[in-house]
Amino acid sequence: MRLAPLFLLFLLPALAFPALAQGLGVSATTPENGQADVSPDLAEITIVFTAPVHTDSYSFVAVEEYPFPEVTGDPYFPDPMTCVLPVRMEPSTTYTIGINSPNHHGFRSANDPTVICEPHVFTFSTAQDALPEIEPTASLPRVALVIGNSDYTESPLRNPCNDARDMAETLNRLGFEVIHLENADKRAMVEAIRDFSKRAFEGVALFYYAGHGLQVDGINYLAPLQTNIETEADVEFEAVSVDFLLAQMEQAEAFLNIIILDACRNNPFTRSFRDQSRGLAFQAAPQGSIIAFATSPGSVAADGQADNGVYTSQLLAHIETPGLTIEDLFKDVGRAVAQETEDEQRPWVSSDFYGEFSFLPQE
Repeated sequence: MRLAPLFLLFLLPALAFPALAQGLGVSATTPENGQADVSPDLAEITIVFTAPVHTDSYSFVAVEEYPFPEVTGDPYFPDPMTCVLPVRMEPSTTYTIGINSPNHHGFRSANDPTVICEPHVFTFSTAQDALPEIEPTASLPRVALVIGNSDYTESPLRNPCNDARDMAETLNRLGFEVIHLENADKRAMVEAIRDFSKRAFEGVALFYYAGHGLQVDGINYLAPLQTNIETEADVEFEAVSVDFLLAQMEQAEAFLNIIILDACRNNPFTRSFRDQSRGLAFQAAPQGSIIAFATSPGSVAADGQADNGVYTSQLLAHIETPGLTIEDLFKDVGRAVAQETEDEQRPWVSSDFYGEFSFLPQE
């Protein structure tokens, strides 16, 4: 399989490149490698790296004999670990994209330009039609699980319980059956998630969490109270993985799963960890789901000095806007948070939902 460079902009001067990337690679892509039925309306290809990369150079590589999406704009970096390529795609087409190659090294370490990203190739196929038929959502049952954890023994947080309380009240007004927990230990969280997934059958399911969260080896975890986390090895047994949450929600076969994680606050557990990764890791949304993060992968969200955290405060301000689609809701919230924090906090959304949903339909 021969590789041909698609474009190489702002490349650094030639250097003595190592044979391997010395730990720098691609951790996730959207679409994922091998994914089928990707919407041809998808307008951006997202690449997430295992460590920060230089943001003034890149190498996307076309694979000869395989189509490459039409490029509609310059690549950009929403954060140092993520590159986004604007594209236009056709239905029923298989695309292949290369990241770096043995001869092209635009993606390289932000800390050491001699460390290049290991070449990566991924392939995906677009669906036959741009969008499936849209199912009406106003009459669907709505169930929400809202959890706020504040009273940690180490590094307690000011706002998560307030955030959860206000979210629960708002969702109740919006027609959700709400399960509400505060300062929950692991057993309480796991039991609530299982109960929640059983109630969410073929409806709209929303999970909201505010509190400490952390990542280990690229897996995201939510931190209950009464944990004894001293090393990375403890996390799997002491915390609740987001993968477990998603698996439980998937069993419910809901029309739409909404996961909102205001859990990227700087947490105390990583002080003793070998891996000092901050915030949460990139998490691809399963089919029919939207995952909203309070800030971008690997970044830290503010707890806030008022009664609510910065992210939840803006979410509460926008969620009851009549006729606002869920996609536009998270865009509006993201813009407001970025403006309020002067771009120090930029919310992030991962979506694989092609229907339409508004929390409060237009009258």
